[in-house]
Amino acid sequence: MMGKSAPPRATIERLFHPHQHIVAFATQECERSITSSMVNRKKASWDKLLDTIGHDKGYVGIGRSTLCALHLVVFIKKELVPYMDSLVTSQVACGVMNEIGNKGGASVSFKLGDTSIMIIGAHLAASKKNTKLRHANYRKIIQQMMYKHKPIGQHKEDSDVEPLLRDFDHVLFMGDLNYRVDLEREKVDELIQHHQYHVCLKHDQLLQKLAVPSDVFRNFNEAEILFAPTYKFDPDSTVYDTSSKKRVPSWTDRILYRHKPNFQSHSMVLSYDADFTNHYSDHRPVYARMLLSTHAVKAPESPVK
Repeated sequence: MMGKSAPPRATIERLFHPHQHIVAFATQECERSITSSMVNRKKASWDKLLDTIGHDKGYVGIGRSTLCALHLVVFIKKELVPYMDSLVTSQVACGVMNEIGNKGGASVSFKLGDTSIMIIGAHLAASKKNTKLRHANYRKIIQQMMYKHKPIGQHKEDSDVEPLLRDFDHVLFMGDLNYRVDLEREKVDELIQHHQYHVCLKHDQLLQKLAVPSDVFRNFNEAEILFAPTYKFDPDSTVYDTSSKKRVPSWTDRILYRHKPNFQSHSMVLSYDADFTNHYSDHRPVYARMLLSTHAVKAPESPVK
């Protein structure tokens, strides 16, 4: 999600569901704009809010990864902390001149027992016309993160899968991916008015890419989208962009996932939705609840007395 200020506490509390073992937040421009974050990337108020609520709900923050205005935080239930190890964080910039952190990815990877998990928060190139640049952003993020996270992986599979991804049992790739709907604004407005989202989605740049074999988001999946476009809204409003640019409403905010073959049959998306009740941003936050299959987790050995 994006927003110059943090969402209400009640919104965050709902996401720390008592039956969830892992909770991850990927934000863009939360607390500070991209420009301000180039000078000061700290998210003190946001982190304090998350830590306070997480602690009250029985969670521990195990990893944070920040790239300018992009921020990823991962929590796990406190009783699972003894089973967690191999924590690695990394950041890859691919913004201005392909080097500045106004766009890029931030990741947290870890093992829970013998199950390896990587979570990537990303903010890819903007503008409807920049589809190829978004693809290039993805490639750079994956390729450079490979070298930083590779030691955690212990499993191998077919050589045609990106080296980074084949080392992990589960990979989540989420954030403001900035893919747009390739239709005119007037047509999209009409379709939204009649709740014909499925027609708009036939022209969604990301879904078109996921539908064909390529090196971009290979083996990634996305749950069915049944909610309205999450971008772009007028400030503190339920109305899509009325500025001179009149941007086409689109599903820029996405959550993709990839499971190793031996985990696929018992892993699933339980819900995938957006929260349209909060107007603190020109985007609407997207969330997913997932069931991830794991290897059997052994109890940690007690120290020898």
